[in-house]
Amino acid sequence: IDVDTYETFNLAVVSIVTDPTKWFVDFEDNKFPAGSYMSTSTAWSISDYNIGNNKYVAKGGSATDPTRFVSPKLSVAKGETLSFQASQSSYSSTESVVNIYYSTDRKNWTLLRTLSSKATDEADKILVEKESEWPYPAKLKTFILDGVPAGEVYIAFESGYACIDNIYGFTLSEVPAIDIVTTEVKLPTETTVNYTY
Repeated sequence: IDVDTYETFNLAVVSIVTDPTKWFVDFEDNKFPAGSYMSTSTAWSISDYNIGNNKYVAKGGSATDPTRFVSPKLSVAKGETLSFQASQSSYSSTESVVNIYYSTDRKNWTLLRTLSSKATDEADKILVEKESEWPYPAKLKTFILDGVPAGEVYIAFESGYACIDNIYGFTLSEVPAIDIVTTEVKLPTETTVNYTY
């Protein structure tokens, strides 16, 4: 090639550098992060996505019975934000909803934001688009969550037939050796009486 016959050109390159001290979950290990839990044992699952290097997403709930995926304890600095991606569970979904909550004790929850495939505000709208014709998953969209007070909190993603992925932000807090949370208690409806003989 005769380089003298070619003009110099500039190629724009964009890269994203993440802070390794921040909490980041991409589900690419096909697992939920340590310290997290679901509101019911069968509420969420790791689902195939298979677009480029993005193999997996977290899928949760149904449109009529939304369920929560709760983060480990996170430390939030003043004004800090959390980014994540969300999509419909399927391109053919009738409606997908994601409610995002925060809590300091995992008992009392405050609703921060609601996303929906039927939202009128584009900032809160989950896309109703295909990522590709094959394997035709629904297209992910990035959302930025603000308004979380500084301190140690838990974040809950309540999904109604939606997926989330690539959660990034805040700092993972130290988890005690024993950390128990009760999500459901089932007691027998009948009792047994002991007789003396």
